[in-house]
Amino acid sequence: MKKPTYISCLLSSHMSERIILVPSYLAHQDESFIFISSASECNKCKHRPACVEGLMPGRVYRIIEVREKTFECSVHGEVKPVKITMSDLRAALPEKIAIEGALVNFPSIKCNDMRKRMYDLCNPPGIKPGDRVLIKKIEGVLGEYEGERLVLCVIRPY
Repeated sequence: MKKPTYISCLLSSHMSERIILVPSYLAHQDESFIFISSASECNKCKHRPACVEGLMPGRVYRIIEVREKTFECSVHGEVKPVKITMSDLRAALPEKIAIEGALVNFPSIKCNDMRKRMYDLCNPPGIKPGDRVLIKKIEGVLGEYEGERLVLCVIRPY
């Protein structure tokens, strides 16, 4: 899974797909990005509703289709319409709650050392403890970690 690009440019968490505007340099099919926030210049822009409104800060989105038209942007120079969806993420979940198709609150797993291999799986980008996630697939057992049996899952924010 490609690491997402961070962009600073604001979808319902249940969204399936939506058209937004992204910087032309980022407008590539299967590109992922993490929405941080909109720039102050965006508040005055006529394209704001199609660009950043409805995006959730910290969430990972994936571009699934790029349109050819371009628009002027005071922040990024040129933007293109793209179809996006929330990105699937890989995460470690306790085996006792990992059921394919289940909606669960993402648990807080004690994994604070960024040097440990499990850190990224215990702290997937854009997901905080307590966030609702859909478990789309269970990929396998990761083993015991900090006294908890963990499994590798594909999740999506809900």
